[in-house]
Amino acid sequence: MTAPDDDIEQDEEPFNDQWDPEAWVYFIWLVAGNRVYLKVGRSVNPLNRYEQLAAGMPEEPYELHLLACLNEEQASIFERMIHRHLDYFKTRGEWFSHANVKHLKGVLENKLEELLMLFYTFGFKPHFEKIMLNGLHPVLHQNGFLSHVIAAKELLIE
Repeated sequence: MTAPDDDIEQDEEPFNDQWDPEAWVYFIWLVAGNRVYLKVGRSVNPLNRYEQLAAGMPEEPYELHLLACLNEEQASIFERMIHRHLDYFKTRGEWFSHANVKHLKGVLENKLEELLMLFYTFGFKPHFEKIMLNGLHPVLHQNGFLSHVIAAKELLIE
């Protein structure tokens, strides 16, 4: 058995992972009532944007995901691509939901994998970050539907 690096040709250039993002596509996950919702947007300062949005949300979000982009134009293009891809799940504006949360996440993850591969195509290592927040976290049945919610502090106990 060979190590993964043994398969890389010696003349291949490594991926650039020392780049500074100029914009981000953000994904905010929250539970409201008996549904899980996803907001997809873009910002040059996603943490400030999150704070602005969180103040008007019906519940505190449980996760924030950030996809770093090389520039604002790329963030805008990626956001539009994701919105189109999730159009079937749109509830209002930039909000998406589906009773089967695993299905919604799977559809999103398929598109994200495609976008992340584009970074490698152009020689860049993608930056994707998941931030756990304090909102109620969904617990799903095996079939992907919401069973119940638990507090963030209970996640540490399980």
